[in-house]
Amino acid sequence: MGSVESVASVPHPKMGWGTQAGEVTVMALDVRRFKLMLLALVSCLTPAVGVAAGAEEPGEAIVSAMNALRDGGALPMATKALASGDAGAVLAAVAPFADDDDRKVRRLANALAWHVANGDVEPRIRRQVATQLVTACSDPESLVWQHAARQLLDFDASDFTLDAKERIRTLVRGRPRREFVRLTGVAGLRGLLPRLAELAAGPTNLDTGKWYGKVNWAAQLARARLGNEFAVRRCIVQVQAETDEVVRVTLLLQDVAYIRHPQATRVIGHYLDSDRELPVACHGEKGMAFAQYALDVLTRSVGDFPVQPRFPGAYSTEEIEQARAWMGERY
Repeated sequence: MGSVESVASVPHPKMGWGTQAGEVTVMALDVRRFKLMLLALVSCLTPAVGVAAGAEEPGEAIVSAMNALRDGGALPMATKALASGDAGAVLAAVAPFADDDDRKVRRLANALAWHVANGDVEPRIRRQVATQLVTACSDPESLVWQHAARQLLDFDASDFTLDAKERIRTLVRGRPRREFVRLTGVAGLRGLLPRLAELAAGPTNLDTGKWYGKVNWAAQLARARLGNEFAVRRCIVQVQAETDEVVRVTLLLQDVAYIRHPQATRVIGHYLDSDRELPVACHGEKGMAFAQYALDVLTRSVGDFPVQPRFPGAYSTEEIEQARAWMGERY
């Protein structure tokens, strides 16, 4: 598939947390061991509680979790565990909380629905969840609508009902948020291509921050997702021209994957084939390999991919080699 294009790079601030050598004392190590033992004990007990509370009565577990969250407490189990069980029963239990007065409860309701939709469910379930999340995009609280818009990126055009598509059209009128502009591509709204062209060519000084956080960029990505070949090439060239390789690899590869185009997938494949690493993340540690990020993006954007998604840094050498062979045969 070739190699990653050579571009200039600039230093990037350290990422993550680190400690200087010799700072950790024997007492601190003892405390850490105790905490790890305690966490191990809790992790052994928690699943059993989750099964007892949620396996047959998902509604009770969800109501309990919502009440705990509303009262400022911690969830009794992981979000994914709460969303396990019969999809219809979980969504029925979640529905009353989608318009709760507490924004944290509304966000959790959407997160649980999203977890359900990402399981092995019928198309009608995915459509139901997509509609719930599109509705949440009109929430006045950024804590809610930003998460909903991000979760919708994991759906396909076939998951959106006519009503959901009309809601998205409404969201991109006037001066739309970039998160909503991206949804036009996900929902397959080709009728909005002229509107997206206007947004892509519009002034860049309406938004603050880097170019990849502006409405113009979101509109160009949406045009590419909808099949505009010029936009596909433009997006790829712009990503490859980014000189900060940390931004390019850890952030912009996700934008390339959003396009869902063979040419874009091949670009990600070049990073998968690369043996390069990011700059040192923290004191005494190696930088993450390009291939780790590329593989993570591919597992979430390419159908029938042979490796299951986890997170950058969690993929084995064998999985990387397997993915490289698979991509080499197809792209």
